[in-house]
Order: sequence, then C-alpha cells, then structure tokens
Amino acid sequence: MHQVKFSQIGWNILNAKLKTPTGAVWLIYDGGLPKHMLQYAYAQCAKLKSAHHLAIETVELKKTISESQKIWRLWLANGVQRDACIIVMGGGALTDFIGFTAALYKRGIPCIYIPTTLVGMVDAAIGGKTAVNFCGIKNSIGVLAPPKVVVIDLFFLKSLPKNHYHQGWVELCKTALIHSEQLWKTTLRIGQPTPNLIQRIIRCKLLLTSIDPNDTGPRQHLNYGHTIGHALEAWSHQHKKPIAHGAAVCWGILVENEIAVRLKLLSPKHQTQISNALMPYAPKLSRPLPKAESLLKFLRHDKKNAAQHIRMTLIKAPGKPLTGYPVSEKLITDVLKQVCHALR
Repeated sequence: MHQVKFSQIGWNILNAKLKTPTGAVWLIYDGGLPKHMLQYAYAQCAKLKSAHHLAIETVELKKTISESQKIWRLWLANGVQRDACIIVMGGGALTDFIGFTAALYKRGIPCIYIPTTLVGMVDAAIGGKTAVNFCGIKNSIGVLAPPKVVVIDLFFLKSLPKNHYHQGWVELCKTALIHSEQLWKTTLRIGQPTPNLIQRIIRCKLLLTSIDPNDTGPRQHLNYGHTIGHALEAWSHQHKKPIAHGAAVCWGILVENEIAVRLKLLSPKHQTQISNALMPYAPKLSRPLPKAESLLKFLRHDKKNAAQHIRMTLIKAPGKPLTGYPVSEKLITDVLKQVCHALR
C-alpha cells in the first residue's frame, strides 16, 4: 500500500526520492493553479523547479483516451523510461487522469501525488483508483494503480475557492457516514474540515483500501452517493452544464437516501439529519432538470452493476453501509421524479 505523509514529513520523503533520481522527473500540474502554489511547492522541494513541466487545463474535459495518447506521444518523443518520476500536483480529476496515463505507459510508471484540493486529499488521491471517461460514461476505463507517495499539505487549502471547499466537505462527510456513527457525530459536532478531522478521514479511507485493494468488498462502501452522483455528473457534462464531482455526490447522497427510506432500510429520522447537514452544500441545478430516463441511461453503465441490475451502496444508518444492493429502475424513476418536482 502506498504511503500518505503529512506536511514536512511528506516533503522530506519527496526530496529524498528526487535527490538522486535515476530517470527523468516530470511535474504535471493543473494549469489553473495559482502561481503562489507552485512557488510554495518549489520552496519545499527545489528539484521540482528543474523538472519537466506539463500544465493541464480544464482537467475533467481532458480525462479521455485521446488526451492520454497525446501525453504518451510526448513521453515517447522525450525518451521517458519506466524509471521516470511522475509528480502530479492538482485536484482529484488530475490524479485520476495522470495516474491512469502513467499506469498504462510502458506497463506502468508509479506516480507521486500532491493533492491541492480537499476532494483530492480525502478521497481521489487515496487508494489508487485511476480512470478516464469514455463515451460519456464517468470513469468507465481505468486501472488500480496506487501512487508511491501522497504528500498532504494543508497549505493548499488556504486559498481554495469556497465551492471546492464544499465539495471536499461532502466527500469527507460521506466517509464519516459509512465508517461509524461516532465519526459521523464527531464530524457534525466539529462542522468543518480541521486538520485532525482530515487526517482521521484519510486514515479511514486508507484502512478500507488496504484491506480491499481490488475493490471487491468493503471498499465499495466508498461508493455511497456515487451511483446517482456519477450519472448526474456525466449528464451535466453531456449537456454542457457541468456539475462538479463533490456537488454531484452531494445530490447523489440525498437521492440515494430517499431510495433507502423507500426500501425501509434507512429511517426518516436519519435521513432528515443527513439532509439537514448536506443540503447547504447541494448547489442549485441548472434548468431544465434532468429527466429520469436521461439519468437511467448512465446508471445502466455503472461499474457496480451485476446480473443486469442497477446496484447501489446504501446505508441503514451512519456506520452501517450496504454494498451491491439491487434497486429497480421503477423505484429510481419514482424518486428522481419526486426530487425534480420538489426542486421546481
């Protein structure tokens, strides 16, 4: 399992790895990062400044096979070998994309991640899932390729836009909800992503991914909110009204909780508690709202499906997740219609 190191310990490990690199060093970063973030990274690790640089703009739109091919051609042209060091600095979409691209190049170059968003720190950079979008389906082509090291530095959160902060908070709440009632109560009480809470959530995800690295068992608890969330996210990009990942997952949790209540799995009391905690972070959806059939087209391609059934990770209560639960298209349609009607 990969290492996750915080603050100066993480930078010290990165400096040690780059002290005598055997191959080329590449820094691939989100082109939208403020300059002061790059300058801060250079101050922590001077070798980054002399690395080969590649900026990726509008990252979510670049998560495609064709964009991976462009990078593979670039690496081939520059003689990049398997002993190269690929450092990825940005949010979750970038670690997904470059992690996938590096994993397939010459049968795999491990990466080092420096997540700069809260979503990246508590979710995307942890566990080794990498993927690109294909035929409009979110993360439909991917591999499990854990990074060598993840460097977590909360400095990057100081200038994070509010909407990005909210997205990360939703993912943090999701992990608390599937982990235990105690952690969920602690999260509600604290009410914000403090350093200690962030570290605790990261360790929770590390535990799940270490005991189930191939995503065939308890790691699937992490998919809570993501079945509906990914469908909504994919629909929004198809209709040129992009919804950010964390925002889509927020709506995914709210909709999937209503499904769980209809199935008499989740109590209305717990549903109300979770809704009250997350509704402030559920952004308004652009009009026209998606029709149920539009989302079902994406749901039918979800990676968790089996035996021709749409399957979801639902919860019976905080700390009591259920994976692979079959849900009928009729129930999904009824709930989506109810939610859309309430939003009109």
